[in-house]
Amino acid sequence: MNSELANNPQHQSLSLVEQGLALCAEKRWQEAGACFLAMTAQEPVNKIAWNNLGNVLDELGDPEAAIAAYHKALAFDPNYQNAKTNLAIVAYQYGTTIYAEGKLDKALKVFGEAVAQGFKAFNYDHSYLQLLLETCSHQGVAEHVRAMRGQTYADPKYLPHPYPLLATRDDPAWHLLAAQRHVERLYIDAGMGLAQSAGSPKKLAKPRTAGRRIRIAYLSSDWHVNPVPQQLLPSIEAHDRNAFEVIGVATDNVQDDSPWRKRIESAFEHFYALGYLKDAEIAEQLRAMKIDIAIDLSLYMLGGRPMILQSRPCRVQVAMLGYAGTSGAPWIDYLIADEVAVPPSCEQFYSEKMIRLPHSFMPDNNERPVVHEPESRPVALIQHGLPESGFVFCAFNNPYKITPDVLACWFRLLRVVPQSVLWLQANNRWTVANLQAAAQTAGIDAARLIFTKRVDSFDEHLQRYALADLFLDTFPYNAHVTAADALWAGLPVLTLQGQSFASRVASSILTALDLPELITTDMTSYEARALELATDAAELQRIKKMLAQSKAASVYFDQRQYVRGLEQAYRTMQG
Repeated sequence: MNSELANNPQHQSLSLVEQGLALCAEKRWQEAGACFLAMTAQEPVNKIAWNNLGNVLDELGDPEAAIAAYHKALAFDPNYQNAKTNLAIVAYQYGTTIYAEGKLDKALKVFGEAVAQGFKAFNYDHSYLQLLLETCSHQGVAEHVRAMRGQTYADPKYLPHPYPLLATRDDPAWHLLAAQRHVERLYIDAGMGLAQSAGSPKKLAKPRTAGRRIRIAYLSSDWHVNPVPQQLLPSIEAHDRNAFEVIGVATDNVQDDSPWRKRIESAFEHFYALGYLKDAEIAEQLRAMKIDIAIDLSLYMLGGRPMILQSRPCRVQVAMLGYAGTSGAPWIDYLIADEVAVPPSCEQFYSEKMIRLPHSFMPDNNERPVVHEPESRPVALIQHGLPESGFVFCAFNNPYKITPDVLACWFRLLRVVPQSVLWLQANNRWTVANLQAAAQTAGIDAARLIFTKRVDSFDEHLQRYALADLFLDTFPYNAHVTAADALWAGLPVLTLQGQSFASRVASSILTALDLPELITTDMTSYEARALELATDAAELQRIKKMLAQSKAASVYFDQRQYVRGLEQAYRTMQG
C-alpha cells in the first residue's frame, strides 16, 4: 500500500499522521487507525489521513470500509494517485475473495471499482477476467485480454494466472509464458526462491525395485461428482493389478459420504484423504509410499495444489486431464496427450515431454446410461421450453467458454436458419441477461435463446441431447467431457480446431471416432459447415449414422482399450 506524510504546516495534523505511520510500522493497526480517524475528525478534507485509514482498515480485515475510506480521499482529490492505486489493489483482492464465495453481482461491482481507477493490480486482474467470462459480460473483454497479453510480454514481474487465458485466445506461446510466470507466483506465495527448484527426479527418488509392481498415485482435488473422475474412474478400475499398484490421493479437505465417493475410494487399492496436510507434508507421504509415478489431475484448476510435487517426491511426475495446457513447471516431467491434442509442430509450447496415447488422450467408457428417443417428442420439447418444430442448435458448454466471436457466429446462424433456436446452459442470472441483451443487439429475438440449468441426474442430463439436432462447440476452449457426453448420446459435435491444447480436445475425440467431417479449422468453415448440417437433413443423418457405427465398434468408448494404452505409456516413463 502507498502511505505518506501530510505536507501540512499545522503541527497537530502532521503529528497525528506521523504517529499513525509509526504505529503502522509496528503493525499496531488498531492504534494507528485511531490516529488516522482522529485526524479525519479534525480535518475531514485531509486526503492523506483517509488514504492511510483505508490501508489500516484493509489490514484489519475490513476491505469494504477500506474502499469507502479511499473514496473519501478521492472525493477531495480525484487525481490522488496513491488512493487510486490502493483502491484498485484492495478492490481486486476483495473482488477475488467474494467471487470465490459465489457473490457474482457484488464481485462485478467491486472489480468495476478497481478497473475504474485505470490501474492493473497484477495479481488479481485474471480473476476479473474469469468473472467477466463466467457471466458473459463481453463488453470490454477483448480490451482486457489485449492489456493482459501486452503486460505479460512487457513486464517480467507480471504474473497472470494462465487458466482464464485458455478461453480467450488461441495462443499457446502466451499460455506457456503465463504458466511459467504463474510458477514464479507459486514460489513467491510459498516463500521460496526460484533457485530452490527441484533437481533431477533420479537423485531425489530411488528407482523401482526390480519385480515390484509400478506404483501409481492419482492426485486430485475433485474426487467427487466431477467430470474428471466421471471419465477416468472406469479406467482406474480396469488397471492391470498384477502390474500396477493404484493409489488415490485426495488433496482437498471436503467431506463426502456419497455413493459416488465410495465407488471412487473402492476403485483404488489404497485411498488417502490428505487435504488436511500442508503441501510439503503430502509430498513426504508420497515419498514414504515410494510412488513411482504421480499423476496430477488438478494442477491449476480450482482447488488444485501443484506445489505438492514441487520437491519431486516421486520418480516420475505427470500432468493429465484437469488442466488443458502446459504446466510450465520444472517438476512436471510428462503431459498425457495424443497426436491431435498436441501435434509435433506444437511441442515447442509445452514445458513437458509428450506421452502420446494411441487414440485420444481423453479416457472414456461405455457405462453411460443409454439415451432413448422420448416417447412423445413434442411433449418432451415443450417440457424443456423448446419449440415443437425447428432446428435446435445445442451448446451446453460452460458459458465462460462462449466468446464474443463465437456468439456472433451463432447469431448469424439463427438469422439464416428459419425457426431455429439455440439451447444453452446458464449457471447464473447474469449470463442469461447478458446473452439475451447481446441477441437483441444483434437483431435476434431473445426468445430464440433457450436456457437450461445443470441437473443433478446424469441420466436426465444425457437424455436432453436426444432433443437437439447439432452441438455447436466453443472456441478457443472446446467442449471436453461435454463433447463426449453429446457424442455418446448420438448428437454430432461440430468443432473448431486451433493451436492450443484446449482448442483441440473435441478434435481429438472426433478423430478417435473417425469423424473428421465435424472438424473445422477457421470460423468461416465452421459457420459454413454448421449451416450445411442445419439445412441438409440427408447430410446430418449420414453423420449421425457414422457416429452410431463408430460408437458400436467401440472405437472410442472403450475404457479397457484406453487403459492398456495408458499402462504402456507408464511403462515408457519408467524407462
